[in-house]
Amino acid sequence: MKKGTAFVLSFVLICLILGGAFVVSASERVTIEDIENLLNRYDRVPGEFSVVFADGVSEEDAKKILVDIGLPNDFNNKDVYMSNGFNKNYKDNFIDVRVNDDIIAKTLVLLANRTDIKAAIPNWISRQDGAFSAYDSYDSIEAIDDVTLDPQTTLWAFEKMGVTLAWESGFVGNEDLIVAVLDSGYNAHDDIENVDTTLSYNFGPEGSAYDITDYNGHGTFIVGQIAAALNGSGVNGVCKKVKVVPIKIAYSYGENVYTNYLWERAGLLYAQQINAAVVNMSYALNISSIELIQYNFQDYTGVVVTSAGNNGLLMENDETQIGKCNNFPNWIVVGNSTMIDLPYGQSNHSATYVDLFAPGVLIKSTSKNHTGFES
Repeated sequence: MKKGTAFVLSFVLICLILGGAFVVSASERVTIEDIENLLNRYDRVPGEFSVVFADGVSEEDAKKILVDIGLPNDFNNKDVYMSNGFNKNYKDNFIDVRVNDDIIAKTLVLLANRTDIKAAIPNWISRQDGAFSAYDSYDSIEAIDDVTLDPQTTLWAFEKMGVTLAWESGFVGNEDLIVAVLDSGYNAHDDIENVDTTLSYNFGPEGSAYDITDYNGHGTFIVGQIAAALNGSGVNGVCKKVKVVPIKIAYSYGENVYTNYLWERAGLLYAQQINAAVVNMSYALNISSIELIQYNFQDYTGVVVTSAGNNGLLMENDETQIGKCNNFPNWIVVGNSTMIDLPYGQSNHSATYVDLFAPGVLIKSTSKNHTGFES
């Protein structure tokens, strides 16, 4: 999608109408029917959206724009104006808004047909992959490449990835490099040492700003896969010395973990602020998340790692555009492979949108109960 149109960036709200790349410019007026069709098609937080303003629009002008379309004039009202991205050195200036859901379509139409707005983005919901599989009895303690791994480590996966060969060559991670794990949080675990929770932050709805309690376990599981210690017990992570910073951007509902556009954006911007060398998001992103990364991370010198997802889809044929990214050089999309180097049946797959496959079946890692393990 071209940046040079009168609308500057693709208007994320309607780029997926009927599964097509529907790019809106000032000459292509959006109707309320267009908006309602899309709002009814995808999961979102009722009434919430983010307004991204065109370059050169001041904070004062931005507030006038919102008042002009009928929104309240009290910008101290956090029930309406949830957050303000002006004067924070972000790439874009934005204001996050909450209205009654019965007027959101009308409000978005008024914003869509203005040339001083880059985008008006509903607060889309993403569901994280809960891909824990049954643990396999093949795994037992043994030496691989002269390194004795911890007893519950998934040995076949380490062998396929050449982890111990990398260790022997000196590639064990760097304590000065931060891996930001954007997920459901983290619970301290006896088998994980190199986690810096002093930099952690909670952008989700559960608990205070510094409460990263992991009620689901997905985040703790991922941190263990990255950084569990080589200490003679439990499991191993692939990087023994890297520094992990858990950033909570999700909440738990039953066995599922949910996040949304606003929490993802907050977590991504914070990861850049703490100079994370790697940003890990172990779930398939939806279209709004993809555009969020593609635009805001253009100048990012680190690496973004995301999952291809576990919907069993050929991604070229997927109308929802889950996980699709092929024009961001620092972004790695990872599929799920088996012991015999084939894509796992539930893994999304694509020659265009998936960069590599890595072991993702029958993997054991740290659990949320501080001492246990699960797969």
